[in-house]
Amino acid sequence: MAQDELTGNYRDLHVLEELCLLSSQRRRRLLVALSDAGEQVSLDALAAALDQVDGDIPTVLHHIDLPKFADADLITYDSDHHLVHVEPPLERVHSRLVNLESHVTGESHVTEA
Repeated sequence: MAQDELTGNYRDLHVLEELCLLSSQRRRRLLVALSDAGEQVSLDALAAALDQVDGDIPTVLHHIDLPKFADADLITYDSDHHLVHVEPPLERVHSRLVNLESHVTGESHVTEA
């Protein structure tokens, strides 16, 4: 836990970071695609897994979503070669997403890896 500089309250930054990542449906789908991908996957393969090869999705993944996952230490992103290396904490976040969806809706809308 870390202390919030503004309020002095203690909060779990990792949970807040995970919730922020999971707030976007595209990033939830990306999380599932990364969980299914194994240890390494290309940017093009991720865009294809999201069924959005055309348009802006590769650019959005490259500039927004993958850096967010990398900042959370869920992946290592080689932006020069457009390769994603999945890190072990990603499975914990995926499991949390499945449990959260199951709890909120009574059923899972996310495919388990």
